[in-house]
Amino acid sequence: DGDLEKYRIIDEVSQISEISTKNVIKDAYTSIENNIESIPSLEEWLAMIFGAEYVITDSFHGVCLSIIFQKQFLVVYKNNTRGATRIANILKLFHLENRLVTEITRKSIEQIMKNSIDYNDVNDQLDKLRNDSKVWLNQELRNGATWRKNFSEVDMLNIKLLEMQSKLNNQDLLIKKLEGKLFFDEMQKQCLR
Repeated sequence: DGDLEKYRIIDEVSQISEISTKNVIKDAYTSIENNIESIPSLEEWLAMIFGAEYVITDSFHGVCLSIIFQKQFLVVYKNNTRGATRIANILKLFHLENRLVTEITRKSIEQIMKNSIDYNDVNDQLDKLRNDSKVWLNQELRNGATWRKNFSEVDMLNIKLLEMQSKLNNQDLLIKKLEGKLFFDEMQKQCLR
């Protein structure tokens, strides 16, 4: 989301790093240099992050993708903005709290940019978290999903209803496919006569 503070930070980073900028704000990106606006596709948005020298983000997904693509980044958010808790949690999880812009001054932005992210440490933590997730998932699969034991009878009935609805939807799709095939076969027969 665009606001004056974020534009000031983008401008400061651009001046400090001498990197040209593209803004992805409210589903449109603007090149500050030539004011060209267009709506990026998902692929274009991912490519912009992947190809970026430096990422300035105010979103949880921007942080996640910056980590996945091993980008130097900084985060701009206010405590009451959307996703603020998730952003704070993921930064803490990877010991990247120092990527947060708390003061909009050239000195504070330079300080963040000067301290590059050591992706060896981040990747070690990411590998540990992936492994922990795999262990938990395998354990739950072997133990018959113990998390379900915490559900009430009503919760379990709702789960069963959703499962049955999913099966019915799959059967409806199969019937429609068969009807379509039978119709196609009948049309083909009539054409051959």
